[in-house]
Amino acid sequence: MAFSQVITGTLDLGGAKCIHGTWDAAAVTTGTIDIRGTLGGTATKIPFKLIGGNVCNSVSATAPNLLWSDNGTVALTATSGDTGTWFILLK
Repeated sequence: MAFSQVITGTLDLGGAKCIHGTWDAAAVTTGTIDIRGTLGGTATKIPFKLIGGNVCNSVSATAPNLLWSDNGTVALTATSGDTGTWFILLK
């Protein structure tokens, strides 16, 4: 299987937005959380500035390594088979 992520919701924080979801690294150790939409099959740039976020794991005791990008993606390295939740704050 491959890495998967699902956006489960958004919250309006009075001028900021929180997008949150789940991730699953089934039989892989790397993956990308992507909150960008697509237009004509091409990823679009998010119209907000990334101001923070976190990725939590629920299986392994080893925290995922994260690489944040201002284009709306988070690359992570985790323990194979781990799952968890994530959130990204935008302004």
